[in-house]
Amino acid sequence: MVPAPASQAPPRAACPELHLPPPLPGIVAAVGEDELRWLCLRLAEALQAGPLAAVWQLEVDEFSDLAGELAELVVHGLAGRQRQRAVIAWVRLWGRHGPLALDEGLRQSWLGLWSGQLQRVPLPAYLARPLVRWMEALTAQWVQPGAATVLAFPRASPG
Repeated sequence: MVPAPASQAPPRAACPELHLPPPLPGIVAAVGEDELRWLCLRLAEALQAGPLAAVWQLEVDEFSDLAGELAELVVHGLAGRQRQRAVIAWVRLWGRHGPLALDEGLRQSWLGLWSGQLQRVPLPAYLARPLVRWMEALTAQWVQPGAATVLAFPRASPG
């Protein structure tokens, strides 16, 4: 499907405010920012290959961009010292990829895959549990009953 010219495209709603859960800088220091980025990239790959395969069909460059912004949002949201970088990543995700909406089933899949990624790294439970709770709080704001689109590109929307 060919996207409508910009003058005919419906206006996109303003990017909603991101409500970050409280930071966990001690966990970021213990786990490491690079390790957290790797976990986020693996999470994005697992989401794309699994429960979101039908709706998250992205070109390689688009997927790389999306996964990188997701990693920045999580790492900087957790770290706390540069939370504005998490907000910038959120605005980029919204602006480049559209609204982020999960139904509760997709959110549970997301959280299950996040827990699985954390188990792949030798993390003690006292570090893993707060990371799961943090992701639960982050993704709770994205739940919209009946949502079937997750980070859909504007050109993929009906029109």
